[in-house]
Amino acid sequence: MSKEALRLYKASVTVNYQPEEVPVWAEDLDKALDQAEAEYGEVDRIRPALEATA
Repeated sequence: MSKEALRLYKASVTVNYQPEEVPVWAEDLDKALDQAEAEYGEVDRIRPALEATA
């Protein structure tokens, strides 16, 4: 699947006892949450990343 079909989300997770916001590329919010949970475990928050407009 190409990145053109994916959207960028930001997941707030804890890595080595430190809060971090990590990027997640996914088709929709639910899939982004699933991917983040699979990779990092518990996810505190997930949101669409803001895109810069020209």
